[in-house]
Amino acid sequence: MLTQFVILLAILISAGAPLTRADAGQEASPTELLASLERPVWSRRGDQQYMKRVLAAYDPLTGLRQELTVQEDPIPREGKNLCTAISGNSMFSLMFKPTPCVIRVRGDERTAIPFPSSPDLERAIARSHAVRVMEPSPDALGWVAYMSMSDVVMHHEQTTRVFDLKWIDWEGGTGMNDVAFSWSPDSRKVAFYYAYAEGMRASPAIRDFGVALVTFDEGLVELVKPSGRTTAWLGIEAIPPQWSSDSQYVYFVQGPVPGEKLQPKVHPAFTYRVDIRTGQEEKLAQGTATSVAPDDSYLLLSAHCVKTEKGDVEGRSAKLDLRTRKVELLPPLVGLPRISPSGRYVVAMCRDKERFVARFFDASDWSMISDPGPIQGTGTLAEWYTFCRWITLDSPPQPAVPTTQP
Repeated sequence: MLTQFVILLAILISAGAPLTRADAGQEASPTELLASLERPVWSRRGDQQYMKRVLAAYDPLTGLRQELTVQEDPIPREGKNLCTAISGNSMFSLMFKPTPCVIRVRGDERTAIPFPSSPDLERAIARSHAVRVMEPSPDALGWVAYMSMSDVVMHHEQTTRVFDLKWIDWEGGTGMNDVAFSWSPDSRKVAFYYAYAEGMRASPAIRDFGVALVTFDEGLVELVKPSGRTTAWLGIEAIPPQWSSDSQYVYFVQGPVPGEKLQPKVHPAFTYRVDIRTGQEEKLAQGTATSVAPDDSYLLLSAHCVKTEKGDVEGRSAKLDLRTRKVELLPPLVGLPRISPSGRYVVAMCRDKERFVARFFDASDWSMISDPGPIQGTGTLAEWYTFCRWITLDSPPQPAVPTTQP
């Protein structure tokens, strides 16, 4: 799977070029950072094994790394149903055993937040052996989790809902086990890609994706049903659907409609927009949506295909103006771009020889500001979108103080 994702990254981002460093003398907010939940480090002391997680942050102006939170936990012999994710400057660990709770670690503060159980949740816990994916809500008051046996659990404040989604193909050998959830900005809805389990395993190279929502008010909604717009498997479901700032539109990727002819070598992915109130869809551009501007004025795309001077087709990142529909190609070093909350910066994952590195750009003129190099834990698309997030702090971060669960 890792090899497939490395190949995928090479397809979706531009080829590397010599590193350059733009002048970083411009003044900027010191509190807008790229947070990264790094891969766990395992250690043993005597007969007890420990797991250490670090939440680090990178300054876009300097590219310097700083640890925000360090969490180290002993691992019980019987194991835990545990999954860790980030929201803002906090690390969240979801646990169902021995008691359902979320452990929030922020700086040197560690808080266990219990949540109410229910017969549906108890049944889901009983038939599951792991939490595969967890995504905290934007307001940090809730989370959604995919359990190993097809259950999706959604929680916010004192409300918990459990969805049994056996009819979805989670394990078809096509990357659906890396499905990424995407919360709406109002923390009330979650969007994700899905495919029907019936018949999907017979053809793992071709997918017919839809977009589903889970909500507290309406339950599960098949917002965009699979309808024959097949897409060659390139791990697209690992890049989550994108939301408009008012939580009313979802930007998603699907293949061409049946019968539509493509130019040779054109990546068969198109970005659409759907109004969740009416279900009306609009085809926007060829390419994969990776980020929406905070003011909804433009959309960033990856794998937007253009012809070179030699007549070949190559994938480039691009900026789609949502008012005029004009497409602007971005510099070759910009790959898988993601916009900061202020709209001032863009972070991109780029290929430099045999490794993948992050670089920061000024969104006003696309000049490169800094190149922090490899960011730990970003070897796949799923890791890039799950474990790396833009955050805005009220004040400059303080050095991390390690916390340990008793």
